[in-house]
Amino acid sequence: MTDDLVLLAILMFAVTYPTRAVGLLTPGLDHLPKVAFDYLQLVGPAVLAALAAVSVMIVVGDDDVPSFHVGVEWVAV
Repeated sequence: MTDDLVLLAILMFAVTYPTRAVGLLTPGLDHLPKVAFDYLQLVGPAVLAALAAVSVMIVVGDDDVPSFHVGVEWVAV
């Protein structure tokens, strides 16, 4: 079981690291227009907010049927 998890972690690293490393290794990233640079800085928080919103808005009941939920939890997101 542990060997499978280690293999999965290595596979996830191999797949996701190149996309993250491009931003670090690209020398011309600081030469982008200010508008583009500001936009790129907001992509990460926007993705996290979208994931949080889906987790709050969609509730799975005891019968494993997802449903749309409106509640006070939306304020937290």
